[in-house]
Formats: sequence, C-alpha cells, structure tokens
Amino acid sequence: MNKKGKRIISTASITFLVCMLFSIFGQFLPATVIMQNVIRSKVSFSEKALYSKVIENYDSSQLDDFTDAIILATAGYIGNESAIEKAFANYRAVSGDPCESLQTYGLENIDMQKSNYARYWLGCVFFTKVLLLLFDYSDIQMFNHIMQTLLLLFLVILMERKRLTRYIVPLVVTLLWIMPGIVYLSIQFSTVYYLILVSMILVLIFDGFEKDENLNAFLCALGGGYKLVGFFDISTCSLRYASFDGHDSKK
Repeated sequence: MNKKGKRIISTASITFLVCMLFSIFGQFLPATVIMQNVIRSKVSFSEKALYSKVIENYDSSQLDDFTDAIILATAGYIGNESAIEKAFANYRAVSGDPCESLQTYGLENIDMQKSNYARYWLGCVFFTKVLLLLFDYSDIQMFNHIMQTLLLLFLVILMERKRLTRYIVPLVVTLLWIMPGIVYLSIQFSTVYYLILVSMILVLIFDGFEKDENLNAFLCALGGGYKLVGFFDISTCSLRYASFDGHDSKK
C-alpha cells in the first residue's frame, strides 16, 4: 500500500477512535441534570403528530421528531450498565413509539422496556447531552437557529473575502432547497447541516487543496470526514456494536 493510502486509513482510524471516546465520555456527564431537561422537553412532543409538518401539505417542511425523540430518550437513559456498554448499545426506555415513550419518561409505575440502537453510531447523542446540561429541546432548537445563521453568515463573509462573490447567490439558492428554516427545528437534520457549513468554511480557510503538494492533506481530511459523517448522521456501524445488539429487556 502506498503512503497516500496509509495516511487515509490512519486518519480514518484515528477519527474513528476519537468518535468512540466521545461516546464513552458522554456517559460520565451529570445524568440527573440531563434527565430533568429531557422531562422538560416532553411538552414539545405532546401535541405533535408523528413526522409533523411545519407547513401543512408541504412534505419538505416535515420534521424528524421520531428520531429526535429517540435521541432524547437515549441521552436521558440512566442504567447500571458500564459506560462502554451504554455508549455502544445506545439504550433507551420504551413504552410505545419514540414520541409516546418520551411522554412516559420519568414517570413511576410505568411498565417500560429497555431497547437499544446498537446498529447505529448516534454520535449526536454526546453533543445533545452537552446541550441538555443547559437547555431543553425548545432551547436546543433556538440554539441551532442562532448558530446555523451565524455559520452561514461567516461562510458568506469568507466567500466575499476570497473573491468568490459570484458564487454566493448560487450557494444560498442551493441551501434554500434543504429548507434551513426547517432544519434547525430537528436535531437529526441539524447534525448534518452543521457538517455541511463547517466543512465549507474549513475548505475556504485552508484553501489550496487543489495543489499537488496538498493532495495528501485533502485525502486525509476526506478519510476523516467520511467517519465524521457516519458518526453524526446515525449511520449503521454493525461491526462496532455487534456484541451489544441484543434483545430488548425489562427496565
């Protein structure tokens, strides 16, 4: 294998290990504070239909509240398992579909099952836990709105400074197709949108990837970026979680 191939594999492997460490570290964050904010978040799901639409009859305005409920339930799970097992198995308490289960979260005398999402990374759970230390679900939506707006503004400013002004309008039109006014309302949608914005900003800051001497750096970034997309986008990772993908059990 040539040096370029080895560097790509090394970067991807290091990124993989860092992502795993993030997942494990997230299990040591204050669980009681997180649980309280998950309980406060239940009101955001109480009156909404599953996969609700912000604008009626427009499928492009559909939210992924199903996945968001899974993310919140996983972030708020408290169990006696080891940190590694909880990080890899992604346990959550269930009593119906994810939105219904979230409504019974924190209630006593409710018969709930312990389910897992062991086939998936659910890397966004770590960052959701960090935000849940300070915010509930509605606060996280507003946080996403502010941060994504600032990142987009910063991207446009960078493009102007790099003399790429002629590309600003095509970029904005392209981003409008993915409904940024809807994306910030969903944790699941936001994770990938952050990667889109941040990656474009980094390409502009560290320009020159098209030069031959920088090709290795570009390929390494591509290898690491591939792993990051899988980490944030709830992509399957069967090999990583194979030993934890068991049957549901009583909580």
